[in-house]
Amino acid sequence: MRGNIPRVLGGALILSAIVFFALYSHIEESAEGRIKKKWIAFRPNAAEVKTEHGVMGQQDDNLSFGPKSTVDQIDSLPQTSFVPPQTTLSPLPSPASSSSFPIVSPAFETTPEPAPALAPAADIGPTQDHAMEAESASVPLQHGSNGSGQSLGQPDRAQAVVKAFLHIWNAYEKHAFGQDEIKPLDGRGVQSWGGFGAVMLDALDTMYLMNLTGPVDRARQWIATQLHFDRNHNVNVFETTIRQLGGLLTAYQLTGDQHLLSQANELGKRLTKAFGCGVVPCSDVNLGTGHASFLGGFGSLAEFTSLALEFKTLSQETGDCTYSDHVEAIFEWLTKQPFGDGLYPFSYRPGGGLTGHVTLGARGDSTYEYLFKEWVLTGRRDKRLREAYDRSMNSILGQLLQRTRNGDAYIAEKMGSRLEGKMDHLVCFLPGVLALDHYYDPNPIRLRAAEDLIKTCYKMYTRTRLGIAPEIVRFNDADMVDDTGSMHSLLRPETVESLFIIFKVTGDEKYREWGWDIFSKWVKCCQVQYGFSGVHNVQQETPQYNNEMPTFFLAETLKYIYLLFAPTDLITFDRYVFNTEAHPLRIFPGPGQQKCGRTAGLANQ
Repeated sequence: MRGNIPRVLGGALILSAIVFFALYSHIEESAEGRIKKKWIAFRPNAAEVKTEHGVMGQQDDNLSFGPKSTVDQIDSLPQTSFVPPQTTLSPLPSPASSSSFPIVSPAFETTPEPAPALAPAADIGPTQDHAMEAESASVPLQHGSNGSGQSLGQPDRAQAVVKAFLHIWNAYEKHAFGQDEIKPLDGRGVQSWGGFGAVMLDALDTMYLMNLTGPVDRARQWIATQLHFDRNHNVNVFETTIRQLGGLLTAYQLTGDQHLLSQANELGKRLTKAFGCGVVPCSDVNLGTGHASFLGGFGSLAEFTSLALEFKTLSQETGDCTYSDHVEAIFEWLTKQPFGDGLYPFSYRPGGGLTGHVTLGARGDSTYEYLFKEWVLTGRRDKRLREAYDRSMNSILGQLLQRTRNGDAYIAEKMGSRLEGKMDHLVCFLPGVLALDHYYDPNPIRLRAAEDLIKTCYKMYTRTRLGIAPEIVRFNDADMVDDTGSMHSLLRPETVESLFIIFKVTGDEKYREWGWDIFSKWVKCCQVQYGFSGVHNVQQETPQYNNEMPTFFLAETLKYIYLLFAPTDLITFDRYVFNTEAHPLRIFPGPGQQKCGRTAGLANQ
């Protein structure tokens, strides 16, 4: 609202501008990062009730939970029992052997057995799930030991993570089955993502990797009977793509269930309506009507440049090259923008270009991740993708990588010609990408940068009173310091994601120890009655809970922690690449077998 304002309207318009700017600023620096539009839910409100252990949305005199002096909180909670949703469906098909995923039994054999056929949903009941639950309940978590002072072995640690997952999932099946999320303090189900069962689609592959066949089959049955995308509801294209579309595609590749692929194709067709806005798709689309728009009148770099893994996989699985064509057009558009160093401003003006500052945090992060991972997904054959990624990464490490006097390495934000010492927790995806880069194409300089940055990311946890990282930290010349306006934690996955990758690449056991320390602190401070809750301030001795448990905590955070301790060959980087929501997608086959896009032409020559 700039320009000449008539005096008679000046006061009202100025007041409106202030309100709009406040809202716009919150969206720009979204608490969820990646433009998670639930930013306002993470601010305290007057209706919340303060308790001895934190902040609750509703008071319940019968609840008793909160932080304990040891990391054994899971063991102290009563085991949840539930009756699975009743359905009359005929048995679901067994997974196709050609697409089965290596999986191990709860005993964690050294050599994984082939994936077993998933039992029909109607044949899996609470008895089988409770057997798994009882088994995992035998794993203590007291200070990372087995109760006798001996350290837990890696299989026991993996089972402890399964136990944490079941603590959440049993509550979800009992209190909120079919809804998008469950509130961890009071057990309420909420439709925070439009009522499409978001957490079920997002966490389905986590359950499969954990060998939780009962929950997997009940989720598949719900998807087969209750999930419908032809509804008059606006969704964010990026979030829906990485969570629901990515989740459906991975679940299909793991199980061979054709219905999951049909649902993915149906969702993909509805999401492509966003490309009615042009080469750069609108940020939001109504799945029922196909009407597309830019929320707030602008787009975000990371949103429209982070669709390629899912859309190209959908093309590969269906043979419909429309999806691949759309995301390749975005890449062509991006490479024509006037930023020769490969550092792209985060904000997009519809019909215009990119503006704003350069960040690897919220609104910029997965752009650089997907340049690299798309190259991996398509068989490492697309030289243009590799050149674009290298151009960006050379500039990131040459311009944005900074160090404090005490040696902390961090990625600064570029504000015009000035660097700002601010780093989102979201930036902690970068060490993992650099380590993967070294895995495919050995580069000691990039691996060293990865190891230096992951030390900083781990320090974001160890320097706080609760032992968990805040959303943002800042750096002065000497050291890491608090960003007093961003001390909340959303239980983000990026640090444990990078720990998992770097451990797999280097084999250095210290990264497992760091991951276990982080997980133990989450159990100690954040486990509550119906799950795990984020907190408002990680520097307060007593957690003030925000009553939020994002779907990515089950889809990403717990999955990466589990894989950190699971058998080393449970998932391999020569077969799969993770999307930005931790859904492993199968790397495309060799020459003659790719169906769409630039690499199909290259491979088939």
